[in-house]
Amino acid sequence: MIIPTVDRFHYVGVAPFSHAGFLTAEVSKASESQIASKAKPVITTLDNGLTIVTQTNPTLYSAGVNVFVHVGSVNENEHNSGATHFLEHMVFKRTKSRSGKEIAEEAENSGASINAATSEDHTFYHTQALGENIMAPTLVYLDMLLNNKMLQKEFDIEKGVILEEAKGYEDDPTSRAMHLAQETYCSGHPYGKRVIGTQSTISGMQRSDLKRFLTDFYTPDNMIVSLAGNFDVDAAIRQIDDFTSSVTRKTIREEVPLLTYNVQNANDSMNIQQSHVVLMSKGYSLLDDKRYALAGRKGAIFMTMTDPIADMLTRLRNAYQAAHKDVDMPSSRMKEEIAKLSAYSNGVNYMERGEILPIEEVDRKIRAVTNEDIMQVAREIFDPAFMAAYVVGPKKFLPKNVDLSV
Repeated sequence: MIIPTVDRFHYVGVAPFSHAGFLTAEVSKASESQIASKAKPVITTLDNGLTIVTQTNPTLYSAGVNVFVHVGSVNENEHNSGATHFLEHMVFKRTKSRSGKEIAEEAENSGASINAATSEDHTFYHTQALGENIMAPTLVYLDMLLNNKMLQKEFDIEKGVILEEAKGYEDDPTSRAMHLAQETYCSGHPYGKRVIGTQSTISGMQRSDLKRFLTDFYTPDNMIVSLAGNFDVDAAIRQIDDFTSSVTRKTIREEVPLLTYNVQNANDSMNIQQSHVVLMSKGYSLLDDKRYALAGRKGAIFMTMTDPIADMLTRLRNAYQAAHKDVDMPSSRMKEEIAKLSAYSNGVNYMERGEILPIEEVDRKIRAVTNEDIMQVAREIFDPAFMAAYVVGPKKFLPKNVDLSV
């Protein structure tokens, strides 16, 4: 799976000449005393550098786990573009002690459905299960990532699968428009590369390339295990430490250069009936509170994708509130979403920010957004000096000139 998690720029819209509604939904206001009882996140760093983030919530039945690896497409070069996503597929095939079938069966027997996603900045492996069972998929993930065994036959088969996946994106006008926008707007920078890679780089990928990539980046000091929900923290830390203590290899990270914008319009013809349009503009850093003006109010600024991390924080806030209100879906079901969202939120925030923002603080920041904040963000995002338009559609309808100064 590939997910867009870029916060350095914003996709202002993509649709066949239609307006896409804001991703989050308004939820009835809940007082702070109504927010589910939970402990604060606790950070534990093992001797080999593996970071464990734990947060308990005894009001839940379930627990969520996210295992983050701090590697994404920005860590690739022009020759191994797509390696991170390819590796995400391959780690599910087998380990030194488990076959692919055993990996799936062991997770499923614990009530978990294992899955993963790759972005520009990180790769994460996630699931949710009853709290008493959550360590089974957690240890399966760690075995996959730290004790992987990559067979040539399975590598060759998966290469074909990924090439077909890449063709699927090429055949999808929305994906094609997004790729055109990102590749042009971030031209010359690692963020301009497709997460999945290209037909050329995927075809040229060798098993040795992926094994080297795994050795370089899938290391304990470059990983975070984030657990949240109703589970035994001490037992979890002890089991993780016992399982990973023998793995001591380290990652040598190279700094990603600062992003520069290539504000240039581009078109691509496709034999379809509708035109798909993407507007690109600059974005905000993870530490900039202006992000909350983008994701805090329903319909404040219409976007197909805003800042996905801020949006995720808003979903987490809404889940906490909706768990104590009458909502369309059963309250208990919504409440159990807290474990899954908290595991992701805590892990990605600690990895990208070096700290974990409490949900109460997120709630406060979102509520503090004023109309003037929204207008200021709109003025900055829709500044013609930073805006560019990208169109994929019938050749006869492609614009020759696009004026975004109005």
